[in-house]
Amino acid sequence: RTYNFYGDVYDKVTAAIYLKDALGNEQVVKVDIGKLDGTAPTITKAELQNKTILLEANDRHATLGEGSGVVGYRYVTSLEDNGTQITEDSGTYTEENQIDTSNMSKVKYVYVAPVDAVGNIGKTVKVKLATYTYTVNYYEEGTNTKLANSKVIGDKAIGEEIEETAIAIEGYNAVAPTTQTIEIKESGNEINFYYAKRTDLSYTVKYLE
Repeated sequence: RTYNFYGDVYDKVTAAIYLKDALGNEQVVKVDIGKLDGTAPTITKAELQNKTILLEANDRHATLGEGSGVVGYRYVTSLEDNGTQITEDSGTYTEENQIDTSNMSKVKYVYVAPVDAVGNIGKTVKVKLATYTYTVNYYEEGTNTKLANSKVIGDKAIGEEIEETAIAIEGYNAVAPTTQTIEIKESGNEINFYYAKRTDLSYTVKYLE
């Protein structure tokens, strides 16, 4: 038979188990119990520094003190802020106190939760990674003359694919390609569209007496 113990016990205790079989035989057995850790660990620091998430956590009960101890973290990456909650089967497990994000692509958010020695999963913490901008320019063909204000869009993740189409500008035709796609990098995220003056326009001049 399996006996399940619940709650938090951080000091050695002795439990008395009463046994009785079908014939009426009775016996009391004493069992020494070590720590029972039912308290989930807590992340106290989750900070992004130089593409590395630095983590600190504890497994401390408010009144009983330190539990079984933090042994690792589980984390999930996402492009969207979707409120992910880490479970015992979620994402990637690491025993390191840091997560390297330098090779992550199409990721804006990392959701992290601490794990203690007995498998308790703590509250999930969200860390937002660095994001970047891209610029769309509209130039007259063969010049650096802007025909319209540049468009600047931010909050994009490394590796995110962006597609833009040339806008219509009165008196000009967009020169191919009129649709361009780029992949976001740390710098140099720029799309340039060029325009040629229209030559098919006719004008009527009226003279007033």
